[in-house]
Amino acid sequence: MLAGIAEEEADPVFLGRLTMAFGAGVMDELAETFIAAAVAEQLRSAERARETARKRLIVHLQRYPGKHGRHVLALERLSSEEADWSITYDRSIERDRLCDWMRWQKDRFLEFLDHAAEHGSEALTRLLLDEMFATERRVKKEGRGAGGVRPLRMWRGD
Repeated sequence: MLAGIAEEEADPVFLGRLTMAFGAGVMDELAETFIAAAVAEQLRSAERARETARKRLIVHLQRYPGKHGRHVLALERLSSEEADWSITYDRSIERDRLCDWMRWQKDRFLEFLDHAAEHGSEALTRLLLDEMFATERRVKKEGRGAGGVRPLRMWRGD
């Protein structure tokens, strides 16, 4: 009742007159209405929080054009409009080279974002590039690489 009065959904003077005219039963019904509305709002709020928490665990790899003709590769949580980590290249071929490796690392995306949160975006960038170069060397040595500037283009992960 106090929340309803505080949010100006109910006028205390009116409620007093209503009680005097019709008895306390009317107030009980009104209180039950306020309680039901509050419980429903708490349930909706809890559901929104669960949905946000679920979406926070879903991370996508995004490629898109950046400003001034640049090319961006980013890790974005489903719960956010902004990327948690991104790298920008001058040429799309450079972005796609890293993307060729990263697209097979989906199960590690959360780990990558945790690394960036702990050590910074630049440290994550170095980690990703080092792992990509090591994989490129290994795949090339095994004779399974595509060659050229995107040696992992045909690679299907390990």
